[in-house]
Amino acid sequence: MNLFDALMLTSSIAFIPGIIIAIVNSTLWKKPKRLKDQVPNSVSVLVPCRNESKNIAACVKTILMQGEVVKEILIYDDESTDTTSSEIDKLISNHPAAIKRIPTQNKPKGWTGKNHACAQLASSAKGDWLLFIDADTRLQKDAITTLLGTAKRKDVSFISAWPKITMTGYIEKLLMPLLNNVVFTMFPAPLADIKSDKALGLAHGACIMVKSEVYFAVGGHTRVRTLLFEDTMLARTWRRSGYKSTCIDGSKLISVRMYETFNDIVTGFTKNYYPAFRHQRSFWGFQIWNLSWTLIPLACLVGLQYGFASIWILLALFLSITPRLVLAVRFSHTIWSVFLHPITNLVMLYIGTISYLKWGHRGGVEWKGRSYSKQETDHND
Repeated sequence: MNLFDALMLTSSIAFIPGIIIAIVNSTLWKKPKRLKDQVPNSVSVLVPCRNESKNIAACVKTILMQGEVVKEILIYDDESTDTTSSEIDKLISNHPAAIKRIPTQNKPKGWTGKNHACAQLASSAKGDWLLFIDADTRLQKDAITTLLGTAKRKDVSFISAWPKITMTGYIEKLLMPLLNNVVFTMFPAPLADIKSDKALGLAHGACIMVKSEVYFAVGGHTRVRTLLFEDTMLARTWRRSGYKSTCIDGSKLISVRMYETFNDIVTGFTKNYYPAFRHQRSFWGFQIWNLSWTLIPLACLVGLQYGFASIWILLALFLSITPRLVLAVRFSHTIWSVFLHPITNLVMLYIGTISYLKWGHRGGVEWKGRSYSKQETDHND
C-alpha cells in the first residue's frame, strides 16, 4: 500500500457512519403489514391546496376508495391563482356527501400558507384522527386503515408515512434519490421507535396522521406556523411535548411526485435545505462531510488514470457508492444513478449553498408564489 492508497482509504472512513445507517434502515426498518379492518368514521382527511388544479382530482379519487374509515374529506383552497377552486367545486358537486370545502381566509402575517391551511382544516374536522395529505399524494388501497392500525399497534399519536417518490423523467431519476440518500444515511429510522429523543422526530409532509385531541393539546400547526420545514419540526415538537411519534416506510401505501423539472427540484430543496439545520456550524459540517462523497471518489478515479491502480483504491471507490447502492435497492432507484452519485452530489452541494445564501444573506425564498423572509420564518413557540 502506497501513500496515495493509504490517504484514500483513510479518508473513506468518513463514509462508514453513512454506510451503517443506510444498512440499518434497509434491513431493520420494516414495511408495515397491510391492515384491512375498518374502524368506521375514524379519520378526517384534510387536503390543503395551493395551485393544485392538476393534482386535486386524482388525489381525492384515491381517498374515496379508502372505505368507511374516512369520516369526511375537507379541502382548503389556499388562495390559489390557477383553477384549483373550480376543480374543488366539481369534486363537491360529484360527491356532495363526502367532500366539504373549508372557506378560504387571507393568510395572516407570521404564518406560512400550508401551515395556516392545515390549522384551518383541523379546526373544522370532526374525526378522532386527522390525516393531512398533500394534493400530489396518491393513496394505495387500505392505506388509511394501515396507518391507523399501525399507529395503534405502536401506541403513537403521530404517524407519518415516508412515500414512494414517483420519478418519471431522467432529471428526477438522477436527482430525487438524493433526498432519500441524505435522510437515510443520517437518520436511523428504527431507533426512533425505541428512543423518545426529539432529534429522532421525522416526518414527510405528504402524509401525516395525528390523534385529534393530542394535536390540539400540543398546539398543532400553530407551533410551527412560521416554518417551511414544518413536517419534521412538527414531529419533534410532538416529542418535545412528551408524546410519541413514528415515521414508517410508506412506499407500499402512498406515492408522491414531488418535483418534475430541474428548476422545481432546486426551488423545492432550497426552501428546506438550510432551515433543516439549527446552527450554521452543523450546516457547514454537513456540507464538508457531503463534499467528501464527491472528492474522494473523483480523487480515486484520477489516481487510477495516473497508474495508482490497487485493490485499496477500488475499495475506497466501492465504499463511496455503497450507501446509494443499498438505498437504491430498498427504494427502487435506478441503478445507473448510483454510479453518477459523485457528480449529482455536486448539485446537492450547490443547492445547499444557494439555500444558505438565500436564507442567510438574500432575505429568504420564493415558494408557491409567495415570498418568505428569514425574519418571518426564524421563530416558533
